[in-house]
Amino acid sequence: MGRRGRKKKEVQMPERIIDKFVELDDYESSNTDLLALYFRDIAKIPLLTPEEEKTLFRRLKELKQQITKIMLEKKEVYDKIIELAHKDFEEVFYLPIEYWRSRKNKTEIRKIIKEELEKNKIPDYEINWDIIENFYKEHKYEELKDLFNEYYEIRNKIITANLRFVVSIALKFMKYFELADLISFGTIGLMEAIKRYDVDKNNKFSTYCYHWIKEAILRNFKKNIRLVRVDERWFRMLKDIQDKERELANILGKIPTYEELADYTGIPADRIKEIYDIVKFNLSLDYPINEDKDTSLFEIVKSEEDAYRNVKEEMLIEDIQDALNILTKRERYIMIARYFQGKQLKDIARELNISEQRVAQIEARALAKLRYNPKVRNKLIKYFRDL
Repeated sequence: MGRRGRKKKEVQMPERIIDKFVELDDYESSNTDLLALYFRDIAKIPLLTPEEEKTLFRRLKELKQQITKIMLEKKEVYDKIIELAHKDFEEVFYLPIEYWRSRKNKTEIRKIIKEELEKNKIPDYEINWDIIENFYKEHKYEELKDLFNEYYEIRNKIITANLRFVVSIALKFMKYFELADLISFGTIGLMEAIKRYDVDKNNKFSTYCYHWIKEAILRNFKKNIRLVRVDERWFRMLKDIQDKERELANILGKIPTYEELADYTGIPADRIKEIYDIVKFNLSLDYPINEDKDTSLFEIVKSEEDAYRNVKEEMLIEDIQDALNILTKRERYIMIARYFQGKQLKDIARELNISEQRVAQIEARALAKLRYNPKVRNKLIKYFRDL
């Protein structure tokens, strides 16, 4: 079949991804294991057929449109959205992909939005659903109660039907983090994908939410290993205060208050509280974390950072493989040989029994395909923003 007839590769939903966990002896030996019970529960939830999935998403879209329309008829909501958009419209609206693709597009769309806002009009873009939900939770509009109940019922049905898919992705990162945490992070990504998915664009939902789940896991992974260094003098000050606190506690027969400790030490009560707060929420990277004092927090952080880099590398390799799949078999062979194996044009020409000039032409064509394909470019560019 020619290139035009080839079907686009899509992420497939796992049919029996949980079965192997249910059969593990470790899980069967303890009915109290929460993770095992979770696996058993989601294994019983039936998967949605493509037709059922589309029907549910179409109804979700209708509900969101109805709710948003009713919300915008309320003056307090309309005015608040205008106010928020003036501060940061990128957080208020789901902007089209063209906005993010080039500086020229961004400038043009930004100008249109600002002109509309100056006229006290809301631009014709979908409003961030979090804002609409927050308004409802804050005001509890009675006329929207039934619509929101139906919305949450459908959303929860889609979430539960896709939990196996979340687990299948979380398993790839299991050696870097606790599986329960990974599942929680992935579920957050799944919920965000449900909010943003547009059924009318004909993308398969599993393909769409796959990247949202991966990004949510990686984002939370990075956030949870971030630590802040605190100067050693704060720890020395805290140690002195704690010594004085123990002395005063023996005298008073109770734990002293900040004011009593201030009178005893001569340090202002606000200063004592500040020292406790700073050291309570932060740790020095040189601070020993075991009784033998032979392991510092720095060593733990370093291993976590290495794990984070490993996760990024694995995701980059996977995304590069997806990018190469848009090429023909010969183009893919030449790109791998040139950029991953370091082979010269003459070596590749000899292997393929073609001229060096022909190899160079095929290489240039493959590079152009990768460079000007927006999906490939948007997928890979995120790795270079962190450099």
